[in-house]
Amino acid sequence: MNSSISLQFLRRTATAITIMVAVAPALAAPPDVAVTIKPVHSLVAAVMHGAGEPYLLLPGSVSPHDYALRPSDLRHIRNADLLIWVGPELETFLRKLAADTPVAKILTLQTLPGLRQSEPRRAGLFAAPQGSEGGDNHHGDPHIWLDIDNAKMIVQAVADRLGSFDPTEASRYRHNAEQVSARLDSLDAELVTRLQPVRHTPYVVLHDAYQLFENRYGLSAVGAIAVSPQQRAGAKRLNQIRNALQSGTAACVFSEPQIPAKIVATLSADTAVRTGVLDPLGTQVAAGPNAYFALMKNLAGAIVDCLQDN
Repeated sequence: MNSSISLQFLRRTATAITIMVAVAPALAAPPDVAVTIKPVHSLVAAVMHGAGEPYLLLPGSVSPHDYALRPSDLRHIRNADLLIWVGPELETFLRKLAADTPVAKILTLQTLPGLRQSEPRRAGLFAAPQGSEGGDNHHGDPHIWLDIDNAKMIVQAVADRLGSFDPTEASRYRHNAEQVSARLDSLDAELVTRLQPVRHTPYVVLHDAYQLFENRYGLSAVGAIAVSPQQRAGAKRLNQIRNALQSGTAACVFSEPQIPAKIVATLSADTAVRTGVLDPLGTQVAAGPNAYFALMKNLAGAIVDCLQDN
């Protein structure tokens, strides 16, 4: 082959490659997913592992009950292919925006069929004193992720929805969901063993957010300081809790990271009651696929540490 023929051959080959590149379909980007809170974000991140990363709306240091959306949050929500939230009883700041979002672009976890949920407790130290704050207006416990069967259901629902957005990665989402579910089963067995020694030791929580966790592991919460996270406990309720602690009704009283612990310190002063901190949102845990597992272990650890010697 002479030099002129070689040059023509190279030019034709280069042109053909250019045409092939131009007409080849671009690889589809993974779905743009926004998730409200860290524990759910962790489960979604685990399902998306290897395909993409979801955006976390709320930093762990704030409560979803009273968060104010930033302009950057609104941009992420509006640009997202999918918004995943628990529901209007938890992320109250999203109620109006969620109502205006097309159904295909939102996944409301609290409405998943078969999800374990709990009714508000209204007896004993879970009930507000008559005529005080809250009354019977508080709703059920929206902390649905604290039951591992619910977490497995969330993982499966997320994998199904992502697969509908991104069929090319559907098998990856399904595989990841199976792997996460297996990890959740192992975590559940670990927590059963860890919490067994303190199952019958009574304690008081800041607000009634742990019923699903307590029911699963047979724990013995006997009351809550506040009936609702949106309302501070009034004088009547604080006096009721204080009297109960002085009488030895509970071995420990728990606060939460987002709420100043001063009220718990005041209630437990001059009593034999211990104090601890429960963190259902994983405030101090790094966001990502492992955050849910760390959060649940930390929750169990905090309970055991406060109750084990009582």
